[in-house]
Formats: sequence, C-alpha cells, structure tokens
Amino acid sequence: EDPRFAEGTRSVLASLAQAPGVHVAAGGDSARIARDLGVYGQFSFISTGGGAALEFVEGESLPGLAVLPDAN
Repeated sequence: EDPRFAEGTRSVLASLAQAPGVHVAAGGDSARIARDLGVYGQFSFISTGGGAALEFVEGESLPGLAVLPDAN
C-alpha cells in the first residue's frame, strides 16, 4: 500500500463493510487492511492475488485455470 493512499483504502473498506450487498476485495494490502480493521468477515470474498484477480475480472486467461478440463 502506498502510504499516500492508505487512509483512502481504509475508508473505502470500512464503508463497504457497512453497506448491504456482496463485497469482494483483491490484493494482499486490501486483505491485510480488512483484517486490521476487523471487517474481514463482512466481505464475501477476499483474494490475496490482486494482479491475478484483476486479470480474471478482465477476462484474461490465467495459466493455472487454463489447464483445467472445463476451462474452455
């Protein structure tokens, strides 16, 4: 986490934890901050693989998934 953005990250995660709905966070820094804030359990899913999660959401092929039988 870039220290210049830490307060914003904390604010966004805390606000999401309070809001209704499905919440997903990605990245090791996001996971750590959610744990530090005590809001980890309010998220539906937290991935420590920030870059891989972003590539997956963007529809990119991930090598670990591409080799699975039902990947195509």
